[in-house]
Amino acid sequence: MSTTNNQSSFNRAALKDRFPVVHLLGLQMLGLLLCAGLLQAAGPTTINVTVGGNQLGVISVNVSGTGVAGTFSTLPNPPNAGSLAAAAALAGEDHFNWYQIVTADNQPPKNFAGVQLAAPYVDVPPGGYAVTFDNTWGDNLPWYYDEGPATPAVGQVVKPGLSLANNTTASTLSFGDFPGGPNGLTLTFKTWLVSLNADSSFHAFEGGFSWGFSKAANGTVTVTPPVALGANPVAAEYANLIGGFATAIPEPSTLCLLALGALALVTAARRRA
Repeated sequence: MSTTNNQSSFNRAALKDRFPVVHLLGLQMLGLLLCAGLLQAAGPTTINVTVGGNQLGVISVNVSGTGVAGTFSTLPNPPNAGSLAAAAALAGEDHFNWYQIVTADNQPPKNFAGVQLAAPYVDVPPGGYAVTFDNTWGDNLPWYYDEGPATPAVGQVVKPGLSLANNTTASTLSFGDFPGGPNGLTLTFKTWLVSLNADSSFHAFEGGFSWGFSKAANGTVTVTPPVALGANPVAAEYANLIGGFATAIPEPSTLCLLALGALALVTAARRRA
């Protein structure tokens, strides 16, 4: 819509007379838009998770403080009846977890074995990060929350809040990541819900989202809101990263605390919360 401003015919008295009418009309229009749902505040990103024509549930994720948080929730009515176990069985799987990769990192760390990481890399890498970067223990699986028994090496600390069991209810699987790190850090992520077999091997990607984190030179943190991903990860984002845990070809994806633990040698690490 364009507006013409003809100063030569500008009449303040006429404008004053008309202003209350325009003001009321504007309020009425605003009310109509709100009632119609056409004018809404920014809300969480939601992704329907559907397999074989059955909707298993919904991923809902949003910016939360210095990171992102959300849930995968199953539907309260049949065939899932609000159960993660029922949703997994419906899709021929055993359970769900998250798979997250760092797609860009201007200050990449090393993994627990001392190997320098380069994007894209799994977050958290199997076994965890170098203890001088983040001394939190991680299992040897590529999934976001720990599933295996806790077997920390010297210098590593087990955090029960990062286990899959402690982030799962009967009907929901939570997600939360609140990066930290030195000034000047810039990160981008891609995160997928994954369905897994009973032995924790990979079965399928079930929908995901991308997001970002940056910390300016003055310490100001900016979180890029999650955006739904319309495709599975490309080969470079999973084939060589999941490794032997990939036992099936990915299905088409469906469309639409703070990790600053005490470290011995360095500043705040990037880690799950």
